[in-house]
Amino acid sequence: MLNMFKFILVYFIAFSCLPAEPLYFGSFRICNNSNHSIDIKIYKSASIFDTILLPKFMDDTIVQGYYEDNPPQPPPFFADSVQVIYDDSISMTHYRRQVQAASRNILNHDNWSGGKTGKNKYEWEYIFTDEDYLEAIENQ
Repeated sequence: MLNMFKFILVYFIAFSCLPAEPLYFGSFRICNNSNHSIDIKIYKSASIFDTILLPKFMDDTIVQGYYEDNPPQPPPFFADSVQVIYDDSISMTHYRRQVQAASRNILNHDNWSGGKTGKNKYEWEYIFTDEDYLEAIENQ
């Protein structure tokens, strides 16, 4: 009986010393620095999955959450494509895996700024500008 008790004690001590899985915090800011309202339609499997509205200059939305296993990477949503509509009339579509007209792409990790800001904290930012609007006009 004493041996069984020792075994159980050693078992619990050994497994209680294992490191816990890390928990990461991610913050994703999508900002409108253009002089135009922006409606972002997020498509998944050819259907609108979600919509983000940035109705005026310096308006933004922030998506935050905790992530297990791996540090968070932008974008904070999974989508096949994203349609960015300026002033309810001019649009530009960003695709995940296709050649496209947009020089900057919200679905492309490299077009986000930011990264690790603390031990397990990550902050990312994507900014829409007047240049994005002018590019959308050119590609109509």
